[in-house]
Amino acid sequence: LIRYLADGKILAGGRHDADDLYIAPSILTEIPPGCGVMQEEIFGPVLPVIGFTEIRQHPHPGSERGMV
Repeated sequence: LIRYLADGKILAGGRHDADDLYIAPSILTEIPPGCGVMQEEIFGPVLPVIGFTEIRQHPHPGSERGMV
């Protein structure tokens, strides 16, 4: 999970310790499309956030993989 922290700008959290297998609850913003944090199912305290002003501006995340 630590590698996903580099996919965007850390808005909150981001502390981690690989030796203790610890990642603080983290919020990521400014995430480029196609990054791993947006493509993989993450079971950990990492929340990617995508901003937009109108719902039509951003396609459904699953549309690229034929999920909608």
